[in-house]
Amino acid sequence: AVKTTLKECRPITEQEWQIDQKESAASVVEQLALLCKKELDKKNETFKVIEEFKERFKIDGYIFEWTVMNVLGSLQMWRLISEFFIK
Repeated sequence: AVKTTLKECRPITEQEWQIDQKESAASVVEQLALLCKKELDKKNETFKVIEEFKERFKIDGYIFEWTVMNVLGSLQMWRLISEFFIK
């Protein structure tokens, strides 16, 4: 489900998402990395929110996987890396 604004009933833009989430990163990839870190810091081991972000902003699969892997590695979450990439 794509979040829409009440006034215009249209999909939310990247900038609107950044404002809603109180984020200020310059690129979608930076936003993805911040979102991954934020979700994983909450001990949220499901990738639902992260996957929704990927779909909303049409992030390429390779860029998505590389970013998630880098965040998981920086947090030393080795188990999640293998669960995420080995299906």
